[in-house]
Amino acid sequence: SWSYTSPTWVSGKTYLVRSKALDNASNSETAGSGNSFIFDDTAPSSNIVAPVNGNTYNSLSNITGTAVDTTSTVVTVKLNIKNTTDTTYWNGGAWVSSDTWLDATGTTNWNYNIASWVSGKNYLVKSQASDSIGNIETVGSGVSLFFDNASPTSTVVSPTNGTTLKSLLTISGTANDPSVGSGLSFVKISIKNVTDTNYWNGSTWGGSETW
Repeated sequence: SWSYTSPTWVSGKTYLVRSKALDNASNSETAGSGNSFIFDDTAPSSNIVAPVNGNTYNSLSNITGTAVDTTSTVVTVKLNIKNTTDTTYWNGGAWVSSDTWLDATGTTNWNYNIASWVSGKNYLVKSQASDSIGNIETVGSGVSLFFDNASPTSTVVSPTNGTTLKSLLTISGTANDPSVGSGLSFVKISIKNVTDTNYWNGSTWGGSETW
């Protein structure tokens, strides 16, 4: 048997190794066709398309992304979905304390369905692709999101309900978003002339309700 210390292989290249034996009488073998192979020690890479890093969502049923391998074939993409507020992980059926990786559907274009986000929580989603010869992607920083599907509340303070007024210069009220919500953005109001069934549009009274 014989062996030879390998040279420095370049990933993504095709190589051919042939052998030729010589004996002590200087007889030389006619070299055969040899063995060819592709060298690939480069891991695939994956990218999360949705959700978008740093966004706030009130609905998110599908995590999607892509994966690519320049030489071999992407065979699996796994996801890690972490509730960073509570330090729990989605295991496919419940939020649990143990770190869990889940199989996505698809490879170069992949997705994962989930509808169990808890409102008022921060999340971190990471992906990891593997290729057909066992190269595994080093996990990146992932994408973060905040989920909030709890509606804010508002109350009209002035005018007081049911009163008769001779003057009203300002309409006022209060609004509140849950303490774990995403925060108030703005408040809209609708002003209706009930007697004539028309609405204030900001400059005149019209027939369509305006907020």
